[in-house]
Amino acid sequence: HGMMRMLSLGLGLGLGLPGLGPKSTPEQVLSICGPSQLQGKTAVITGATNGIGLETAKVLGSHGCKVIVCGRSETSSTEAAKKVQLARRSGGERPEAIPE
Repeated sequence: HGMMRMLSLGLGLGLGLPGLGPKSTPEQVLSICGPSQLQGKTAVITGATNGIGLETAKVLGSHGCKVIVCGRSETSSTEAAKKVQLARRSGGERPEAIPE
């Protein structure tokens, strides 16, 4: 639900997008709101060093969104940013790592 809310607010979309819910994947959100809307946007993702946070960061980065990876340590944040870098679209902005 947090990602859907973040995308809804960040992209200027209304909440309650049809077909989306708390268990929606990043790919499902993008299929509805359109990945082209992410070009030039910045996403700050907390807990992005593993699990759904990392997967969300990789998907957003792969669709042209600049990603700021936040994690508990500089090491884990930097490693996650490298993974996002590998997934990002060529020409997109490099991800940043920020320890929380």
